Amino acid sequence: MKKDFNVFKIVLALLLVLGSQESVQGQFGMGGFGGYGYNPYSGMGRMRSSVPRTNVAAEPEAPLTAEEITELEMVKVKEALAIDPFEEAILRSILLEFTKKRIELQILKVDPKTLTESFRKLNDLENERLKLELSLATYEKLLELKERNFKKLKDNSGKKKKKKKKKKN
Repeated sequence: MKKDFNVFKIVLALLLVLGSQESVQGQFGMGGFGGYGYNPYSGMGRMRSSVPRTNVAAEPEAPLTAEEITELEMVKVKEALAIDPFEEAILRSILLEFTKKRIELQILKVDPKTLTESFRKLNDLENERLKLELSLATYEKLLELKERNFKKLKDNSGKKKKKKKKKKN
């Protein structure tokens, strides 16, 4: 019975020693073949690879679709103007239609003079269609918003800035 007890103690001590080796290495940074970061196999230090890296160019971002462009414009319009859902739906459909046409023109890669002329014609057609479909007040606010490049319209009613006089010393 004494032999069983001694064998049990020896096996238990062996397992304890083997189990504590990893924690000792983790605490003191003694990984692998010698440690302290100068050995490439130690897991410490600069971790250089012997395989040269190639410069991989990042993938170019995909251009926005007509739906995404229209949604961005609609967010700006809703932020600046208070329009009802019916006018919003009309405006969204018109903007989407003409945005698709502009994208098609850009894909065709025509000469710049023809492109600017085509864009001008599309803008005129879009403005006519907006004038017919939307109420006059909404149409005028929308034109003013487009002139300001979709920046929020400011309400300056009743506010006056005071000019400060400079004092002479």
